[in-house]
Amino acid sequence: MNVLSKHEFESMPKATKDLILKETFEYASNENGTYNSSLQTIFKEHRRIAIAARMASKANIIIDGKKYQGKDIADEYIKSVKEYGYTYYVLTGSSWTNSEVKQLILFVKEENGYVPYARFNIEKPISGSTLPADFNTHFTVPDLIKAFSFKTYLKISDVETENLPKDYLGVTSGIPIYDAAFKGSAPNVLIV
Repeated sequence: MNVLSKHEFESMPKATKDLILKETFEYASNENGTYNSSLQTIFKEHRRIAIAARMASKANIIIDGKKYQGKDIADEYIKSVKEYGYTYYVLTGSSWTNSEVKQLILFVKEENGYVPYARFNIEKPISGSTLPADFNTHFTVPDLIKAFSFKTYLKISDVETENLPKDYLGVTSGIPIYDAAFKGSAPNVLIV
C-alpha cells in the first residue's frame, strides 16, 4: 500500500490529526490557502509516516582516502538500494521499533537549508546495535556505516529521488517541518 492508512492516521497525536482534517475540509471546499497537509495532498504525494533523516554536511568520514559528507552518504544509500534491491539504514538515538514508520526520507543540506533528497520504503525497523550478516553484501561501502553507533536499523528498499514532496508535517508537533521540527538538533524527526 502506497498511501497513508487509516491506522497510521489514527496513531497520530490529536493536534496533527486536527490540522490534517482542517486542511482537508478547506481543500474540499475550495477555500483560499495552502493544503500541504490535507489528505488529498498526502495521498497524491504518496506520503506515509516517515523518518526525516538530516544528512549532516559536517559528517566528514574518510575511507580509503575518500572524504564522505552527508550528501555522499545519501548517495551510497541510493546506489546500494538500486544495485542490491535493499540495504540497511542505521538510526542513532532512541529505538524506532514501536513507531508506525513506513518511509525514510533523507534530507541533504543546500544553501537555503535541508531539502528532501531520497525516499525509501521501510520494510521493517529492527532493534539492535550490530548489523545483520548480509549487510556487507547489500551496501556499496560497508566501512562507511561501521563508523556509526546505533540502537535501531531499518531495512529499506524502493528508492525514489525525483519529484519528492517539498513540505512535510511533523507528526509530534503538528507543525510543518521547516517551521518547527528542523529547528531542533535531532537528526531524525517523525513526519508525514
